[in-house]
Amino acid sequence: IYIVCHGLLARVTENNLQFVENLSELKDATGAYEDSKGNIWISGKKGIYKISESGTTFYGAAEGIDAIPTAGPIVEDKDGNIWYAGINTTIFTKSTGIFILKPKGAVYKYNGTKWTKYDVGEKKIVTDLYADNQGNIWVSASTEIFKFDGDSFVKLRDCSKTRSYIKIFQDSKENYWFGRGSFKG
Repeated sequence: IYIVCHGLLARVTENNLQFVENLSELKDATGAYEDSKGNIWISGKKGIYKISESGTTFYGAAEGIDAIPTAGPIVEDKDGNIWYAGINTTIFTKSTGIFILKPKGAVYKYNGTKWTKYDVGEKKIVTDLYADNQGNIWVSASTEIFKFDGDSFVKLRDCSKTRSYIKIFQDSKENYWFGRGSFKG
């Protein structure tokens, strides 16, 4: 079991808790994923770590992954590609009482040799990344839902500008669920 919590990475093995401290870019880690090959992927604001039997590899700006406001989910598709979402963030300034959106969200695919960046939606406000039961890739981007068709993300749904999609889920009966929020609170 791995535990990731804003810069802390720990591994639990048979009643023992080991802290992993050699990951210098882990400061803002928020997500973890174990792929079908047993590799552990850890997401952070400056990139992704891959922990495998052969060692630890960091993928960041040099590999085409932008520094982003918030690290998002990591998933694997039906072909074994690793997907990572750089989530957009909202900043609330106390002095003005205004929410400021920083549209820097993107989705990245790793095919085993290189990372490819996909800008999703007009505003690039990525809110979730999901691999369904068949390994298809879905993305919510503020007021839109997208599905990857093998080449690009195709918009399937739009919602009103006062609501936003924030979560995607597929249940055991193959139904899709889309969590929505309101900009009004």
